[in-house]
Amino acid sequence: ARATVTNGQRAVLDRPRRSCGYTTDDNARALVVLSHIRPHGLGMRRYLQFVLAGRVPGGWHNRMSPFGVWVDARGSDDAHGRALWGLGYALATEDAGRVFPVFSRGLDLESPHPRSNAYAVLGAVAALGAWPAAPKIEAFLHCTARRLPRAHRGAWKWPEPRLTYDNGRIPEALIAAGALLDDDNMVADGLDLLEWLIKTETGERGFSFTPV
Repeated sequence: ARATVTNGQRAVLDRPRRSCGYTTDDNARALVVLSHIRPHGLGMRRYLQFVLAGRVPGGWHNRMSPFGVWVDARGSDDAHGRALWGLGYALATEDAGRVFPVFSRGLDLESPHPRSNAYAVLGAVAALGAWPAAPKIEAFLHCTARRLPRAHRGAWKWPEPRLTYDNGRIPEALIAAGALLDDDNMVADGLDLLEWLIKTETGERGFSFTPV
């Protein structure tokens, strides 16, 4: 556990507070980042091992104590979606033989939460980039992408009453899924929502995204 990413909400600047433990959320995010810059390093394998170990029936553990003990029975839908996101990228590495069975079992996410579905969609898109002949993953992508919210008509296009966290993942997932599924309407909706989001979050001093 000491080699994994600590709970990102418990840090002082760039110094992790290890006493707060570790999360699947953060280790899955690390998998996504490292898959782009260092996909075959020791860090990638350590983060991957953490996420693989967190799988439970119906989802994922999220929180681990500083002593390496899981402290929840099952984490949030976001943890489930982020685990799929990270593992989807990991399927392009030499560890794909270990990742594929866990990723496949994780395709049991059925969530009403937009961001949980967005993370899962991004994971499925990445997985199909590495394993294009995977009907189960493609079926999951079709089903989950349909749950993504679309832009509202009028001045307030965002599909929720207010902006909260990780807002850009929703249009990103629409664009990525639409491009892979050849769904021009989904891509257009994603671009429309992203354009609105950027415009809304840009003020006199420049762009400032909504963190929470």
